[in-house]
Amino acid sequence: MESSKAGQIPLSNTAGNLRYAQFTEIEPSAIAFVPAATGNTSHYSEFVTGSDGNLYYIDWQGRGALISSTAAGDTWNEEYFSSITGNTINAAGTLPTTNTIKRIVLYRTGVKMREGVDYTVSGNTLSLVVGGLAESFTIRYR
Repeated sequence: MESSKAGQIPLSNTAGNLRYAQFTEIEPSAIAFVPAATGNTSHYSEFVTGSDGNLYYIDWQGRGALISSTAAGDTWNEEYFSSITGNTINAAGTLPTTNTIKRIVLYRTGVKMREGVDYTVSGNTLSLVVGGLAESFTIRYR
């Protein structure tokens, strides 16, 4: 809903005083452009998917902000192990070696584990504090 004051709906109280209610919309279809940092002239106060596939928010003044990126550097790799018995899991892919606490996530039967508490990382090997008993594990990393 585009109005004369983008992102706002005019309302009047019983005394005739004009007020504006704020609103935000979600555009269900991808738009035909990539929102710029400033100067956008449509889709005010809306979350939109740009023509590049990324999610943006365009405020009531036409300022665009990237909310979520589909860039290759922002994707996670995932490896699933249906049955692990013992204390080690060897990843097939190359695990990151820096900032691992934010870049490697391990799930044991769907429950998130904590690096340094439940497991440690060395190269492509995850060592479990408490060994698996034919349990499923998932490693997510980027």
